Amino acid sequence: WRFVKQIFPLLIIGVFVVGIIREIIRPEWIEALAGENTLLGNFIGVVFGVFMYFPTLVEVPIAQMFLSLGMHRGPLLAYLISDPELSLQSILITATIIGRLKAWVYVGWVALFSTLAGLLYGAWVDGASLGLVAFYLLSIFALLSGMFYLIDRRSKIKAATTL
Repeated sequence: WRFVKQIFPLLIIGVFVVGIIREIIRPEWIEALAGENTLLGNFIGVVFGVFMYFPTLVEVPIAQMFLSLGMHRGPLLAYLISDPELSLQSILITATIIGRLKAWVYVGWVALFSTLAGLLYGAWVDGASLGLVAFYLLSIFALLSGMFYLIDRRSKIKAATTL
């Protein structure tokens, strides 16, 4: 009962705020920014998730609102993945703990993988076969592995030449 008393007011307030926001936001804006499953649309979903910190209970009505405004499911997933993981508050706190450079690398990786997850899911929702989505995923992993191999090789060569 204690949890119901804590959670229920937040849910009611969140649904109320979403209702107000729903009347302010034009569907054309959402459709122009994230109405299709594009790299830019998914990245915009991630950026929105970073700057708009919502409690988990409020994310569900907001996601439903975005769907009704014409947001594609790929960018919506990118937003839903990045919202609890990244926020301005968590970025600032993480930067004070592990340092700015490491924090921004972390933010970059979360943004990259959230965007890619949204793209892959959006392709699947749009009718791409599961095999094709798996091929895309394996291609991304191969590209990242090759990139890490080259970076590692370059740093080993650099370390060997400085000795």
